[in-house]
Amino acid sequence: MEFEFPVGYRNFGAQSYGIIVPAIEDCFIEDAPSLEAGITEAKATILAFLSRLSASGSLPELDIQPIDELADKSDYFEFMWMTIKITDADLAQITQPYRVDLPSNLIGQIQDSARKLNIPESKLIEKVLQDFFRVDLVKSLATRPARAPQPLKVN
Repeated sequence: MEFEFPVGYRNFGAQSYGIIVPAIEDCFIEDAPSLEAGITEAKATILAFLSRLSASGSLPELDIQPIDELADKSDYFEFMWMTIKITDADLAQITQPYRVDLPSNLIGQIQDSARKLNIPESKLIEKVLQDFFRVDLVKSLATRPARAPQPLKVN
């Protein structure tokens, strides 16, 4: 699933841009230091919006108006227009709550490590899991031939 969100932008001069995303109610970014920074912030806002919508499990149909319709509205006459494309890869980055029960000593290690690195615990867990899957450990475990159970030796 992909989305293209129309985004209006205008230069206020002196390295100040205003960005509006009409598909998201009250989404206006003021005083972005550059167009690129404003677009980055707008994309993050769109992803946060989609994250809230997907909390129920799936994204509903969105009423995204085409640029030509938006450009004709008097509220938007002063804006230039472009689109921000949200791809499947972007959607895969949307965070969702996921509950896991862990041993208390492991929770303590996560808390200590996150505190030392000055990052949120969820970001630490995310990075550890990304590294785990990047190594393809799961794939190597899945493709390893199964071993027959060995009899228990008692001395």
